[in-house]
Amino acid sequence: MINFAAISPHAPILLPNVGSEEDRKKVKKTIESLEFLAEKLAEMNPDKIIISSPHPDWGFEAPLYFLAKDLHANSAPSHLLRSHSGNANALMRIEKILIGLESPKFYFEKGKEIYMSNIKGQMSRVALIASGDLSHCLRADGPYGFILMAQNLTRP
Repeated sequence: MINFAAISPHAPILLPNVGSEEDRKKVKKTIESLEFLAEKLAEMNPDKIIISSPHPDWGFEAPLYFLAKDLHANSAPSHLLRSHSGNANALMRIEKILIGLESPKFYFEKGKEIYMSNIKGQMSRVALIASGDLSHCLRADGPYGFILMAQNLTRP
């Protein structure tokens, strides 16, 4: 059963080993929001986290650094985290799904497959995290140029 869902940014500057102190001051509210979500995720105590991202590296690592830090064990492999259940030997599974430029229909079908194989009928607690990418369109000199998200909306 899906018990937790979140959309998380994955800007590398969020990570202390990448971003400078100045960078982290600029994204302070984002970090505070991620820390709040981390508390909620820890309260939910998931058996499994399913995370999707368009980037194979920081797209997974930045959200997991914040959202799963209360569940994280430094000695655990990257695809496993220590469970928050109190059992020191209990490991929680992380499923990373790398997304690309396939159609929405493709991902709708993929989502149904994931649901059927991982979630439906199981009593386990599942957390879904979508690792987002919108910062690429905040500046004219960014990867996608500046895109005003509301530009396609019509006014009444």
